[in-house]
Amino acid sequence: MVLPDPALTAPPVGRRPVVAVPDTGLGNHPWFPAGGAATSEVRWGGILLGINGPAGGGYPPAPQNPLDPVIESDTGHGTFIAGLIRQLCPQAEVLAIPVMRGDGVVPESVLLNTLTLLLARHVEALATGSTDGLVDVLSLSLGYYHESPADAAMDAPLGALLRDFGDHGVAVIAAAGNSSTLAPMFPAGLSADVTGFAPDSVPLASVGALNPDGETVAFYSNDGDWVSTFRTGSSLVSTFPVDVTASAQASARVDFAGRARTTQDPDDYRGGFAAWSGTSFAGPVLAGEVAAALARDADLATVDKAAAVARGRRAMFGQVTEWKGKE
Repeated sequence: MVLPDPALTAPPVGRRPVVAVPDTGLGNHPWFPAGGAATSEVRWGGILLGINGPAGGGYPPAPQNPLDPVIESDTGHGTFIAGLIRQLCPQAEVLAIPVMRGDGVVPESVLLNTLTLLLARHVEALATGSTDGLVDVLSLSLGYYHESPADAAMDAPLGALLRDFGDHGVAVIAAAGNSSTLAPMFPAGLSADVTGFAPDSVPLASVGALNPDGETVAFYSNDGDWVSTFRTGSSLVSTFPVDVTASAQASARVDFAGRARTTQDPDDYRGGFAAWSGTSFAGPVLAGEVAAALARDADLATVDKAAAVARGRRAMFGQVTEWKGKE
């Protein structure tokens, strides 16, 4: 991509819709300068949210071998998601809260504590009439499977938290998973298609992935009656940290006319963009669409619980056409 930051030419809005992305955080990229509309430094009551704050004190970064650096499986995951949201809703404020390292492992306590603080921050903002601290969309590209029927009892804390988000007007969107299975991945498995459509809450949507044709389901995508909708998730192009490069090298080099000519270095991302596939990215596509619908909502600047629920429902039901008639 050689596209300039879409936020540079986006028309102004009365209030930026806020999209929270608990993931790997935000890497170094020109689209996301310090002090801009995207950040990994999210606080409430002086507490830094995420794995780098008090919730993550027991989870230091994994040691790296400087002689043989490799790119971990989820390096840049949150930055890629932030770029998708920026492309679809350039006015959005993105809270890219780190809850995992580049290995993609999400400690349960870190996630629960982070979401609890984020919800408290939002509820306080609603109660005080302040736009600071509000969250409009929560995009979750993470999850787990039940290993036995008894594991369903362990869903209660996370499920209660996500219901509270919906009850306070936050649109929760969860990626369905990449295992080509009908078995639910959670929290996507808690979607409104399974848990119901409460009239005074914003329903939780789970999102599977489509191929670039926008019609066929990606072979890797999970499916089932718990999947609310599908969005394109394959071969998407988005932002990637510009300081990520590793030990692989170009396979050929020739020096000519004072310049080096090489084949492409397969793990050099200093250009700032990458192509990636997964329901991890189909979910944020819907999150970006919902944020864009909220940016157009004339009531976005009203700060109270009832207004937040009403506009969240309008945005979600407007984008998830499979829910027609369940409003």
